[in-house]
Amino acid sequence: MKSYRAIAEIVGMSISFCRTAALAFRQNLLEMETQRRSMTRKGHRLLKAKAEKKTDLSKAHIEYITSPATLKRQTGMALGVRLAEFLSKFPEKKISLTTFCRIYKKHQIRNKRIKITKLPDRVVRQRIKKQTAFMAKQLHEMIDRGFRIIFLDETLITKSTIPKREWTPKKQRLDIDFSQFSREVIAIIASISREAGVDMIMTFPKSVN
Repeated sequence: MKSYRAIAEIVGMSISFCRTAALAFRQNLLEMETQRRSMTRKGHRLLKAKAEKKTDLSKAHIEYITSPATLKRQTGMALGVRLAEFLSKFPEKKISLTTFCRIYKKHQIRNKRIKITKLPDRVVRQRIKKQTAFMAKQLHEMIDRGFRIIFLDETLITKSTIPKREWTPKKQRLDIDFSQFSREVIAIIASISREAGVDMIMTFPKSVN
């Protein structure tokens, strides 16, 4: 960038005049940039207000669209079908599919992988509740009689259960010696108690029935 002296020599003006003119020009640029940003923010607010006014949905409408009950009832429906159902229930409201999707996004409703599970029926749930109450009663009786309570569980380890990745320092990898892991499966029974912590660990060549 040329100095003020060089600029003054080119335009034939004094150095102080060139310096003042340059500072004024820079100030004008800053003011124009500030005004542009202010107008941009104002425009965004106007567009947002216009979009909100256009949808004209009350809190009750939003809660209907995003409620867990509605989402559960609409399981398997495409977004367009869900919107059509809303419009049939509230014919006085006019919203687009884009607005409908925006409502989902705002309330963090996303298309996620379905979790496959098996829920017990009413009879099974009642039986489980009775058995749990019976075992809890027996457990308290044993504690009152001075028995030490041990919590025991079994786990199976195979080659497929060994992790494939692990955090290690730079230029290093974790080595696992498979020569000591010749069997297809190892069953481990471990137990803990309040008095001893880890109470017992046993290994078996297969699952223990």
